[in-house]
Amino acid sequence: MSPFLSGCLDTLHEGGVGLDSATALCSKLAALKASPLESLEEEPSHFASFDKPEDWMNLSVALCCMLMAATASGLTMGVVSLDELELRVKERNVNESKTERGYATRILPLIRLSPRHQLLVSLLLLNAIANEAMPLFLDKLVPPWAAILISVTAVLFVGEIIPAAVFTGPAKMRIAALLSPLAWFIVMLSSPISYPLGWALDRLLPHAEGLPTRHEVKALVDVQREMAAEHSASAGEAFHEDEADLVRGALSLSQKLVVDVMVPLEDVFALPADAAMDLATMKQVIALGHSRVPVYWGPAKSSITRFIHVKDQIMLTPADATPVASLRFHDPQWVGPEDSLFALLNTFQEGAPRELLSPFQPLPGRPVPFL
Repeated sequence: MSPFLSGCLDTLHEGGVGLDSATALCSKLAALKASPLESLEEEPSHFASFDKPEDWMNLSVALCCMLMAATASGLTMGVVSLDELELRVKERNVNESKTERGYATRILPLIRLSPRHQLLVSLLLLNAIANEAMPLFLDKLVPPWAAILISVTAVLFVGEIIPAAVFTGPAKMRIAALLSPLAWFIVMLSSPISYPLGWALDRLLPHAEGLPTRHEVKALVDVQREMAAEHSASAGEAFHEDEADLVRGALSLSQKLVVDVMVPLEDVFALPADAAMDLATMKQVIALGHSRVPVYWGPAKSSITRFIHVKDQIMLTPADATPVASLRFHDPQWVGPEDSLFALLNTFQEGAPRELLSPFQPLPGRPVPFL
C-alpha cells in the first residue's frame, strides 16, 4: 500500500469514517493524483530507437499513408482535370500513335463515370484519410513537435508539389493510364460513401458537356496557326492559309444565306444579246476566266435571264463575229435571297444547274445584287 493511501485511510478512520467508505474514497483520490503523472510519463519525448517491431510497423504505415496521399492527390490533378473532348479526339485520331490512343481508351471510362463526381469524391476521401492518419503513427515515433513538422512537410512536398509536377507533366496520360486500375479500385472501395456523395453533387452541380461551338472551332484554327508560328512547327503540322479559309468557310456555310454572298450587279460581267463574239469579245471572256457568262437583253444588265457556257464556244471563229443571241443558252436556277447556302450545296450535288439568279429588290441607293 502506498504511503498516500495509508495516510488517507488513517486520517479518515480517525475522523469516524467507515473502513469500506474510506477505502473507496482514498482509492479514487489516489487514481486522480496518479493519472496526470502517468499520462505525462507516457507522452513520448524522444525519437524511437526502432528496437521493437512496433516502431518499424508504425514507420511502414506512416510511409504508406504518405504514398497514398501523394497518389490520391496526383490522380485528382492528373485524371479529373483531363478533358473528355481531348481524350475522344486522341482516341479517334488515326495519325496518333497506337500507344497514345490506347491511353485515351483506358482513361475515358474513368472520366465518364456516373455519377461524374464519384471519382473526385473517392480520391479526395482517400487523400483526407491518409493525411489525417499519418500524424497518428508518426506521433508514436517522434516527439509531437517533430510529428507536426514532418506531417506538414510531407503533405506540402510529397503530397502536393511533387504529384502536381509529375501527374500534370508531359507523361500525364501515360501515368494516368497505368494507374487507372488503382483508380478503379479506390472508387469501388469507397463506393458506399463516394457514390451517394457523387450523386448528390451531380444534382447540385450538374456536369456541363464541353461541346465546342462553330465559332470556337473556327477560332481554334486561327489559334493553331498562331501557335505553330510561335513554335516554328513544320509545314505539315500547321494549317495553310487556304486550308484555314476552307475550314472557316465550311463551318459558316449553314449560317450564311444567299443574300450574304450576292455580287453587286454593277460588278457582274455580262454580255448584251446584240453583241458579237469577235476577237475582242473572246479575248475579254478568256482574260476574265469565267466558265459561265450571263447574257442580258436591252440596255440594262438587270434583264439577265440566261447564261452561256464558255466551253461551248471553243469552236467559234472570231472572224465570223457570231451574234451572242444565236448562241446556245442555259437557263439558271432561281433562288430566294434568304435561302441557305448549305441547302444550295446539296442541290448542286443532286445535279442542279450551277447558274443562280435571285430576284431581290435593293434598298434605295444600293446596287442591284446578283448571284
